[in-house]
Amino acid sequence: MKGHPLKVFVLLKDRPGELDALEAFARVPGRTTEDCREYLVSRGHSISRNATWRWMRQYQPRLGAISKQERLLVAAIKEAERIARNGGDGMSVLDTMKRALGLAT
Repeated sequence: MKGHPLKVFVLLKDRPGELDALEAFARVPGRTTEDCREYLVSRGHSISRNATWRWMRQYQPRLGAISKQERLLVAAIKEAERIARNGGDGMSVLDTMKRALGLAT
């Protein structure tokens, strides 16, 4: 079936805000294919569990990348807060974030 658009994209092609909302919904840890299907059905879309599963299978790698980026950002913010609490050595906010991210030279 390569080359055929996934049903989720067909249903939401003219509704980009809904696709973003679905992705945000699916991003919550523990969400299942059935949760996502019920989410779509509750918004008036007719979709099978299998069609939802195919979308989830394609979306999961992106979800992992997003989660990794979010974890890195949260860790950097916590480190920046720690640096600021310890006086920050007079560093600017930008310098503090660079140091927290390991980008300081």
